[in-house]
Amino acid sequence: MLERIKGVLAQRADVHDWTLRWQMKKGIQLYLVGDQTENLRSISTERMVLDVHHDHNGFRGSSSFIILPGELDTLAAKLDEAVFMASLSRNPPYTLPRPAACPDVATLDESVVADPLAAAWTIRDSLLEALATGPRVKVSSIELFLNQVDTRLHNSQGIEAIKSGTEVMVDFVLIAANGHVESEVHLALERRQVADLDLEHIARRYAQYAHDSLGAVLPKTGRYAVLVSDETLENLFEPFLFHASAAAKYRQMSRFALGESIFGDRMVRGDKLTLTSDATIPYGVRTRSFDDEGVAGQQVCLIRAGLLERYWATQRYADYLQIAATGQLGNIVVAPGSVPFAELREGEGTLYHIVAFSDLQPDPVTANFAAEIRLGYRIDGHSVEAIKGGSVSGNVFEAFSDAHLSSETIMVGAYKGPRAIRFRDLTVAGV
Repeated sequence: MLERIKGVLAQRADVHDWTLRWQMKKGIQLYLVGDQTENLRSISTERMVLDVHHDHNGFRGSSSFIILPGELDTLAAKLDEAVFMASLSRNPPYTLPRPAACPDVATLDESVVADPLAAAWTIRDSLLEALATGPRVKVSSIELFLNQVDTRLHNSQGIEAIKSGTEVMVDFVLIAANGHVESEVHLALERRQVADLDLEHIARRYAQYAHDSLGAVLPKTGRYAVLVSDETLENLFEPFLFHASAAAKYRQMSRFALGESIFGDRMVRGDKLTLTSDATIPYGVRTRSFDDEGVAGQQVCLIRAGLLERYWATQRYADYLQIAATGQLGNIVVAPGSVPFAELREGEGTLYHIVAFSDLQPDPVTANFAAEIRLGYRIDGHSVEAIKGGSVSGNVFEAFSDAHLSSETIMVGAYKGPRAIRFRDLTVAGV
């Protein structure tokens, strides 16, 4: 089928470049209500995504479409439509990646490849055993997805590459009760291998969160020191990643300049941020030998000690800025600080330690954010009180100019960095 598609493309004078990604996925899906199996599915899917590039009047346009098995007879018609759509775009010309050496990266869990169902039962048993020894909670639901994904990528510039990886996804809901009062917590995890789930620690921690939520109260309104930890951290870095992108620089939307402070004229009183995009970390969620365009996986330091060192760039925007392509973003690696987590939770005055937001999505351009508190703790000296509801708001760039990062690190999906970050002064809204 692949050769047939390539043969058709070779005969099209109106297709000037193309990229074909062929993805095959197989695995299992296990659904539980409480600790009882509700449904078990085996899946096997196959699809191709074809990116078509059409040059016209000094411009380049592109369009994409999916080819499913059995749809080859419609390929000519789909190409006609794709070329028409591409002819409506007027982008400056750019090239596609050429063949290059790709790194050998660890993305495959052999236990999932050998027997995904057995691996799923192991995860279920480990999760239930951990919950049985912590604070008393009821398991509402557990969903497990374990897949092997094989990808072949070919393009008109001669790339022919193959990569394989595994996906391990766990989603569970816990309920704690005190009489007629109930509290629910939810967590979704994604990893490459089962061993990285750390279910014993995570399950007990979230069972404690569910239990603590029963007596949680609204926070007090004011400006306070705020500590953010664990799974809540990754999204905080989105504004840095946006402004460190070649796409934002080309569109004149980036406030960063090479060699200059990412905080502008603002004085940095805390730890200076060092941030790297790394597609080579063993078993990272964004670890890859090559990206969706065929650019080899790389480790690229974007921000070093608060100064912009490099823009990350897909092939298109690398061409526009005349810089080397780094490929799509890899795992986000943040250098740790020097203060232990326990010390970050201490100090004079009130501290709010937030362990879960309902949805933390900073605006990538302005870096402003306002997020509802799903669960946290108000710490006043030796007094600790659970809080939920209300919100924390501020600006990411302003917050990081006076922040301290923990010396302990964690790896959570596509984030590897400090376990916690303490911000000196954010707005807390409550009562």
